[in-house]
Amino acid sequence: MHFLDSAILGVVEGATEFLPISSTAHLILAGKLLGLADSAAAPFEIAMQSGAILAVIFFEWRLILSFLRRDTFFKILVNLIVAFIPAAVVGLILHKFITQHLFSLPVIAATLLIGGIFMLLAEHFFGKKKSVQQADDIRKMRWQQAFAIGCAQVISIIPGTSRALTTIYGGIFAGLSRKTATEFSFLLAIPVLGAATFYEVVLNKESQLSVDANFWIAFGVSFAVALLALQLFFAFVKKHDFRWFAWYRIALGLAIIAFLYLG
Repeated sequence: MHFLDSAILGVVEGATEFLPISSTAHLILAGKLLGLADSAAAPFEIAMQSGAILAVIFFEWRLILSFLRRDTFFKILVNLIVAFIPAAVVGLILHKFITQHLFSLPVIAATLLIGGIFMLLAEHFFGKKKSVQQADDIRKMRWQQAFAIGCAQVISIIPGTSRALTTIYGGIFAGLSRKTATEFSFLLAIPVLGAATFYEVVLNKESQLSVDANFWIAFGVSFAVALLALQLFFAFVKKHDFRWFAWYRIALGLAIIAFLYLG
């Protein structure tokens, strides 16, 4: 892998990790276009998320600090743990199968399409439910809502689905406002991506990952780009729904299908 390849992957990871368009799908596509071997790219792409984790901590440092100063700290911690456990358990069990069999273009084409259609249906549904009372503060979340988000996040272990999509919509369906669901999705990324990175770097003996100059280049680039993406996306969420992302997913999924079967 060349340094330029690492930088490109870092840009892709940082720009897409927190958007409901699947960073994994875009990294798979980028790896294919760069001619990288799947066996080497998959663990590298997972471990590179550490740059995005640091970006979340920088972006949400005021919110995180406020939790440490309030009596809601234990409640927030419990909610994060409850939301983390379902995907952690299922992901650990299915990790080998997923990395070996689901990191493919047909899979991400299907999941991009299905996810895009789901988003359009969800936005149509919520557009008619504006009068429903929603929790507008992350400190008011109940553990049942956190568990619902955690169960929804399990779906995101399938490449192309998007962790952001499942956690944000899981939160909205559970009764959170779009802003609150997005904030919780950002915070949940810290333990989720952190655990995935730790597993790939430290625990997975079959991983071909090397923590070398390429890794640190991707780490630094993904951190900088993710920090910018977080700021832009959070500002977008305050004023818009996700229909544009849905149409983007559908268009990208169709483009992949056209490439696979008509190219």
